[in-house]
Amino acid sequence: MTETIREAITAIIPDAFFVSSQQPVTMPDSEPEPDVLVVRGKRRDFIQRHPMPEEVALLVEVADGTINQDQNWKKRIYGRAGIASYWIVNLPERQIEVYTQPSGPAAQPTYHHMVTYRETDRIPIILGGEQIATLPVGELLP
Repeated sequence: MTETIREAITAIIPDAFFVSSQQPVTMPDSEPEPDVLVVRGKRRDFIQRHPMPEEVALLVEVADGTINQDQNWKKRIYGRAGIASYWIVNLPERQIEVYTQPSGPAAQPTYHHMVTYRETDRIPIILGGEQIATLPVGELLP
């Protein structure tokens, strides 16, 4: 599943970004390892260090048994760190939840905007505030 998403995004992103899987992101209070991330820069820029939140354009978690954790605990961590776009590939409901407008540090960190894309929808790929393409949600789901 993760490989399918990584390959689909890799095929459409501009050269200014790269896609990685299971690579840690250095947050103020942790180093989570999301399923897929799109990072601004070249892979070689991160040989000696992990990406910082401001370098992550898109972060994806694939959720089956972890859906509650991804919608709560991880959403707060990513929102607090200012990750611009956070996707939860919600396998039980066969949809992708897209969270944007992170709160940053706050008493209750979160995202201020959420859109759900169903299996028949096309999901926009937005990097650096610019839509670069869309992908069919059904092709990203098993």
